[in-house]
Formats: sequence, C-alpha cells, structure tokens
Amino acid sequence: MGTRLYPCTKDPANLEKLCNVERGSYQRLRMLEEMTANFRTLQHEMFHENCECWIESEHDQEFDYELWKICDGNEDLSRLSGFLMSGWGKVDRLWLPDNVKFEGSIGGTDDPDESVNLIHASDMGAYWRTLGKHPYDPETPGQVARLWHLCEGVSWH
Repeated sequence: MGTRLYPCTKDPANLEKLCNVERGSYQRLRMLEEMTANFRTLQHEMFHENCECWIESEHDQEFDYELWKICDGNEDLSRLSGFLMSGWGKVDRLWLPDNVKFEGSIGGTDDPDESVNLIHASDMGAYWRTLGKHPYDPETPGQVARLWHLCEGVSWH
C-alpha cells in the first residue's frame, strides 16, 4: 500500500473542508459505517444461535461492498471515504525541497512550510499540478496558512 500522507486534524468540520464536501458528510459516513458494523454483529450472532458455519471473510466482504455501494452513489461520501482511507496519497520525494524532512515509514510534522511542501509532493499535489488547478491559490496571502490551519500539520504512515 505504501506510505501515505494524512492531515493531523481529527476535527470532522476541518476534514469536510479539506475534502470540499457538504457539511455533515463525516457524520453520515460514520453513521453508515456504524450501521454496517451493527448489522454485521447481528448477522454473526444469528449464525451462532443457529449453529451454522460462519465464514467471516466472505460475509465481511459483502458488508464492506454494501457500504462501498452506498458511498459510491454519493460523491461527497465517496470523496470523504477515500480521503480518510488514503489521505493525499503517496509522497514523491523528487518534488520535495532539500530542507523538508521525510524520513521513515511513519512520521509527521506540524511545521507549516514542511506540511504544505509535503502536500504538494503527494499524489494529490501531482494531480493539482497536472491540471494547473489548486483548491486554493498558493500565491494569495493567507491561503496556505488556511490550508495548514485545517490540517493542523501532516503525518505519514
């Protein structure tokens, strides 16, 4: 899977803003995940009561697939779910300035300049560079600070 870059924030409102999704999407996604987990538990208990064989991996895949179908049908949930799972993606060290420390498979930084440089060197940064379109203007004062404020730093794992 590789080392991926994630924001340090755990604030649902900030995560929604970073993904540019509708307010309340984080809560809906967590509610769907919880419903799927509850249904999975009920199914598991029902199979044990009936003394039937339970093949966890097969049924777990069905529940995960159902959750994926629900999320895939909603652009905001799909984008948020993907971001929570993969963050900004892998970091390409070739795009990093020499002064940015990105060592080891696990780490993080709360330095604003390092954080923004890491984001720009990620898969998502490559996407922005290719399109020539950033979700913010790096030249506008305050925009980079706003991005960093939403992230509260970055971590990789």
